[in-house]
Amino acid sequence: MWYIGKTVVPGVYEKHQADEACFSYLDRYERRHAQVKILGMAEPVPLASIYTEARIVSPTFLHGYRTQEELQELFLRKGRSLAGYDCDEPRPALDIANNEEYQFLNLLGTPGAGKSTFLRYIGWMAVQRYRLSTTAQGESHPATLPYRFNLLPVLLELRSLRNAPLDFVALIDHELRTNGLPAGFGCAALQAGGLLVLLDGLDEVPADKLDDTIQGIRDLVDQHPGCRYITSCRTAFYKNYFNRFTDVLLTDFTDDQIQNLIENWFRSDRDRDLGTAAALWKLLKDPYHQATRELARTPLLATFLCLVYDDRQQLPTNRAELYGDALRILLERWAASKRVRAHREPVFPGLSTKRELLMLEAIAGPAYEREQYFFTAQELATAIEKFLQSDVYRPDTVDGRQVVEEIEGKQGLLVQRAHDKYSFSHLTLHEYLAACHYYKSGRSKEVVKKTLANERWREVHLLLAGLQEPDADAFLLAITIETAEQVTSEPLKRLLSWAGRIVRLHRTPERTAARRALMMGFAFALTALDLDLARDRDLDLARDPVCDLVRDLVWALVRDLDLALNLALDLDPALEPDLARARARAHARASVRPLTHRLDPDFALDPDSALLRAFHHVYTLSPMIIQHGMITPERNAGFVEASAHAVLQGIQNALDFPPLESPLSPEDEGQCVEFLTRTQHIFEYCEAAERVTQVGWDQVCERLITLPRSE
Repeated sequence: MWYIGKTVVPGVYEKHQADEACFSYLDRYERRHAQVKILGMAEPVPLASIYTEARIVSPTFLHGYRTQEELQELFLRKGRSLAGYDCDEPRPALDIANNEEYQFLNLLGTPGAGKSTFLRYIGWMAVQRYRLSTTAQGESHPATLPYRFNLLPVLLELRSLRNAPLDFVALIDHELRTNGLPAGFGCAALQAGGLLVLLDGLDEVPADKLDDTIQGIRDLVDQHPGCRYITSCRTAFYKNYFNRFTDVLLTDFTDDQIQNLIENWFRSDRDRDLGTAAALWKLLKDPYHQATRELARTPLLATFLCLVYDDRQQLPTNRAELYGDALRILLERWAASKRVRAHREPVFPGLSTKRELLMLEAIAGPAYEREQYFFTAQELATAIEKFLQSDVYRPDTVDGRQVVEEIEGKQGLLVQRAHDKYSFSHLTLHEYLAACHYYKSGRSKEVVKKTLANERWREVHLLLAGLQEPDADAFLLAITIETAEQVTSEPLKRLLSWAGRIVRLHRTPERTAARRALMMGFAFALTALDLDLARDRDLDLARDPVCDLVRDLVWALVRDLDLALNLALDLDPALEPDLARARARAHARASVRPLTHRLDPDFALDPDSALLRAFHHVYTLSPMIIQHGMITPERNAGFVEASAHAVLQGIQNALDFPPLESPLSPEDEGQCVEFLTRTQHIFEYCEAAERVTQVGWDQVCERLITLPRSE
């Protein structure tokens, strides 16, 4: 007799012989399928060590009727996510695989979503289940078993069957026999219902073999319904081939899953000591890297980001280069690493990878300007046909819908979000393709001029900076000039003029700009504090306005500096739990600090600087204010106002600060914040560029914090 778990299989082996043969097979299975080596990794790693739990939903929403307006509203509500599944709560894929009701599963997903990885993981868990089931401990503690069903896993990669006869019973028997089990074992195990059959990559089957493969799988399930089966296929490729199977769809990674993958990836003792995983996750959580984190919602690209960070211990500042590499992975490298020849061929005869990218750029650019993120199949087909027919080497006939299906099915760059509604796979890639279109068409400066005030375009601006060749000098100067030209507030114009007049020239344009930024920031901080006091007069004084005053004044001048934190806590130890509120109140006034620090990092730490003289003045006056903080609320209001003006006057004296020509209104405040924020963005564009010359940067600094010149 042969035994598979508790199933008796007629044959010539006794139980101990069958167990030995099965254990030998399980060892070989683990060596073949429980190690992963992705995208040029130097060494394979155990699948179980980096695996992140997959989550699935029912793909029924793909057939739901949603208008583009509804999808647009959903997209805006969800942030940057284009995924359409919002009606069903994602479920752990393992829970479904362990459910008695789901004996026949068909796993769908986009390229790189983790379909093959999940099949291998389920197979590996079945290996552990079989081993544990043979011990008394495993039998007595079934809850500790990773997989519920005591079955031997058999994994067939369907792309490898291009030259094999499609008799799946024979193929399974051959797979088991090749890995140490006796001839006929596979046939008997199928009859006994003792196998977990994993059929990976239906979409990778050659076209001339597809019909026979589908029929072969149907026959296998019909003839041996006692086993469990899981197939995998790209969503766009699947056409309801298996009526007996339940279709499930892998979802995008959540933030928790991204973090889990990163922690699993950087799991070595050295990485744990260095805090590598925490450092990368902190980077990806930064709003500046929000678009990069979006790429990590696809497991394949999350792995790519881990590889990049592992190599450099940082993310590239040129995000255009990073996103271009991610795009090439989806277009070419992933299929090449899996040895899928069919997916490396052009999606349309004569349409090379470069021409395909130009075509997608021609769709992405105009659509982004229209704020269009979703397309019907006909809209995409029309745009594709227009592009191909304008080519001197155009084909005789063009079927745009066929090209859409090919791009969706082979590369996943276009994804169906609902019935006849498509989008690019990631908003990040849509933005990258749009930026490439604007750059190659010579429209970089034009686009910046039109969209500088629109936060939705900030990622495109960063990408345009990274695409500039041979340097980004002219691009940065155009942004700097446009930032000044968009100032319309007359008081703000006078403030800019005032800051430019009172600052003498220093050794470099950077240091001169730093002084202009500092002077403007102080002026803005002091007038804003006056406005705050005016607004606070009618409020409930029982909330201790003295502490609010100290809190605001300190953070308005020195937010984010270590010295500022120590000073603030010395003045008001109770401030520590309330720093978030203090930062929010001081946001407008603090906008200038990063500008000054980035232009001249040593300036704020110069012991002879005006800034430290101001610190000293605040430090000297503030204890006097706090000492009187316990007086009655009736007297408190007048005292606070008088003390505040004394502090302001002292700072003006310490800085030799010329009086402002006119105060800023609340409306002027808002425009000043926008101006300073956009000026800060210029530094981000500089960092995102591949190259900025010193001459070019000096020209930018000469125009920072100034009024537009009459050219």
